[in-house]
Amino acid sequence: MQKCVTTLFLAVECITDDDCPLTKACISQECADPCRRISCGQRAECKVEQHVPYCFCPSGLQGNPLVSCVEVGCLRDEDCGQRERCEYASQACVPLCRGQVCAPGAECTAASHQEDCRCRPPLRGDGFGYCESREYSLVVAKQKTEGSFSFLSRTQPFKMHRNQNAM
Repeated sequence: MQKCVTTLFLAVECITDDDCPLTKACISQECADPCRRISCGQRAECKVEQHVPYCFCPSGLQGNPLVSCVEVGCLRDEDCGQRERCEYASQACVPLCRGQVCAPGAECTAASHQEDCRCRPPLRGDGFGYCESREYSLVVAKQKTEGSFSFLSRTQPFKMHRNQNAM
């Protein structure tokens, strides 16, 4: 009597992770995506490096990728409009020229994420710390004897300073 021998070949794709591409892992003897076996947080994504999956927050989002990724308002001034700056503590874009930025008598303009203060004419100064009058008031008096006019005095210039306590 002859014995029948049946050989069963099982298709085994891998034994270890090294048998798979770097973006896959050996799972149940098959090269598979290891991201299927982990759960990332809300709006997070999974990436595989050297057969190991990890969660991360995509560009523009931040947080704990195992819990949740949230939108970031800004990380630097360039993330905001030209007339805004990034407030790093809150990561929010805030408008420039709000509040008492300039000295009294000065006007604030915003461009390229910076504030610029300039004294309104006829005042002059740095615009941030002070604006002062450069126009002198001339007192014209009539000379009694000659019937002509002469300049008797001029007023002193005055400075308008920004209140340092208001900053």
